[in-house]
Amino acid sequence: MLMNLARGGGLRRGLWLGVVFALTVGLTAVVGMLQSPSAAAQDEYHFLEPQMCGACHQQQHAQWQRSLHALAHTEPIYDRYFIQASQESGGELEVYCASCHTPIGVLNGTIPFAEPPSGPEDTVLASKVEQAGVSCDFCHSIEGYTEIRNASYVVDRSNIKRGPYEDADAQGFHETAHSPLHRSAEFCAICHVVDHPVNGIHLEMTYQEYLESGYPEEGVICHDCHMNRNLGDEPRRLPGKASLLGPDRDHVADHYFVGPNIVFADEPGAEDLKELSLKLLRKAASLEITGSTYEGGRISVDIDVTNKGAGHSIPSGITELRQVWLEVIVTDGDGNAVMHAGALDDAGEINPDTVVYTTIVKDAEGNATTKFWLTEEKASDYRIPARTTLNETVSAAAQLGPGDYTVTANLLYRSVSPFGLGEVGMPDGEVTVPVIPMATAQSTLTIE
Repeated sequence: MLMNLARGGGLRRGLWLGVVFALTVGLTAVVGMLQSPSAAAQDEYHFLEPQMCGACHQQQHAQWQRSLHALAHTEPIYDRYFIQASQESGGELEVYCASCHTPIGVLNGTIPFAEPPSGPEDTVLASKVEQAGVSCDFCHSIEGYTEIRNASYVVDRSNIKRGPYEDADAQGFHETAHSPLHRSAEFCAICHVVDHPVNGIHLEMTYQEYLESGYPEEGVICHDCHMNRNLGDEPRRLPGKASLLGPDRDHVADHYFVGPNIVFADEPGAEDLKELSLKLLRKAASLEITGSTYEGGRISVDIDVTNKGAGHSIPSGITELRQVWLEVIVTDGDGNAVMHAGALDDAGEINPDTVVYTTIVKDAEGNATTKFWLTEEKASDYRIPARTTLNETVSAAAQLGPGDYTVTANLLYRSVSPFGLGEVGMPDGEVTVPVIPMATAQSTLTIE
């Protein structure tokens, strides 16, 4: 049965087929037990829980369950925004959000909820496969799209699973089909291009930024950084097996879907993902201090900020939440700071005179907001396009005497500000949002 979410439809929730199995049994027994979904007489296909896929695809499952794809419906910051969007729209935005964050929940008809949720306890879904966010069975059931925006995917709700290999053989558990779409930037863009559901304002434009970057002409796609621990470095190949029963392959994609949000990567077992996330952030940009002067009681520092490794703007995605900014610290010979531009205030907000790379959107009253659904205009959009260098000058008053001073420039990133957390009622201390240095540079300022 084909399903096109662009039309806002949803299949009614059916009975979930419960299958319990142990991963410690022999491979033959495992494969035998996994025959049940295709063997059972059913009126329609029921999506599999990720742990079932993990019986044969152990590495991919282990990586996925630490990813933000696995947390797409349950991640606390998203959950708070989802609740607010639902409440303030009378439930009208639930399918709009959930079509990417729990697509099976929408396909099964569990979402929209009967009543807008009043808190996180009301967003818990009864089915484990719905609760699992963007899961294996969903992605590998996509057979096409109607347009590249707003979850306009077409799903083949059958036992055919699609992927990048022409010779895939699931040994009878499920059918396989070669899908060039799964090895394309367009596959990711189906959900990573987001337009406002009413006024059409472009909210998330990662794919458009990628198209303008020059990388498509070089054959570079999203997977080369976000599904490859080499993160675009040569060699790009990751030899291994796509499944326990499959052949050795010269490349098997990582399923961490590594990205810049590492708020939830501190739990035990997620160390690999955190390391990859930091590597991704730190290879994306570079800084060069091109000059520094002291004149008239002011320090001025000239800095080249380069997007050297991201296939899109920095930041990208939900840019009304994400912040990247320049911090400049000048220290004397004793290590004392005589200037600190780009510091955070007591509330954790960036000082207003700081160079910040972000998008500011405003609501109907002209107030800045991080609630995307209230967007009536883009007040500003200042970010670093792919393969672009921006020339910045950071200046501040200071009283300096003769001597050598160390000038340090940092490019800092965080996934959401305290203002954004407060706007959706996130309780203090529920999440800790780290500030991450993406790049740094140093020089010496000599005053005679």
